[in-house]
Amino acid sequence: MMLIAVCGLASSNCMLLSGRCIYEIRGLEATGSTGVGGATSATARVTYGERRESDPDRHIYYIVESPTLKGHVLSAALKRTGASTPMLNLTLAPAVRTASCRG
Repeated sequence: MMLIAVCGLASSNCMLLSGRCIYEIRGLEATGSTGVGGATSATARVTYGERRESDPDRHIYYIVESPTLKGHVLSAALKRTGASTPMLNLTLAPAVRTASCRG
């Protein structure tokens, strides 16, 4: 039984004697909406995740939906307040799709 526990710890990238793991997984999910006069004009959802280890990985998924603004949006980007350059330019979906931005 002890051998199974030791094999499990060894295969999970955790150091057996120090109790530390050599990897870390982080994630964030955010949603929001905006509107005028009590009616919602756009909703958005962003999911971000990263894995820190010897082979790091990052990913971001986003979707912005706005039936009232569909076909009228020329560009979309994530920016920090007061910044002139965007952190990420969002890809616009064709006007025939239900989502305005998706990636």
